[in-house]
Amino acid sequence: MSRALSVLGAAIWLGVVVWSVLSLQSDAPRMALIGAGLAAMAPLIFVAGLRRWALVSATDPHPVMVSVISGFGVVLAMIAVNRYGEQFETHVWAAGLALAMWLIWVRWSWRARLDERR
Repeated sequence: MSRALSVLGAAIWLGVVVWSVLSLQSDAPRMALIGAGLAAMAPLIFVAGLRRWALVSATDPHPVMVSVISGFGVVLAMIAVNRYGEQFETHVWAAGLALAMWLIWVRWSWRARLDERR
């Protein structure tokens, strides 16, 4: 379950990052693109194994720094929609999907590893 959830999460996060990069060619505001990309990049980098930047140990119940950065990405996308118009709501949906997948991964994968160690 944990491995399948990690693969699903990585696919979603990678999809959002690729979509954000490809959206650079459109007339979408950079703030919305950065928000969606940031919301997906933080969990993707963490799950890929680069955990030192997140200031988390293997026994922490929740990698808070990753959640904060991903949540900040959602907020950036929301501000962009408020500032530039509702036609960019897909960026909020993408950023929200990345954050939701991160929280699901933390609950069912990260904490499961902690329970196995105890």
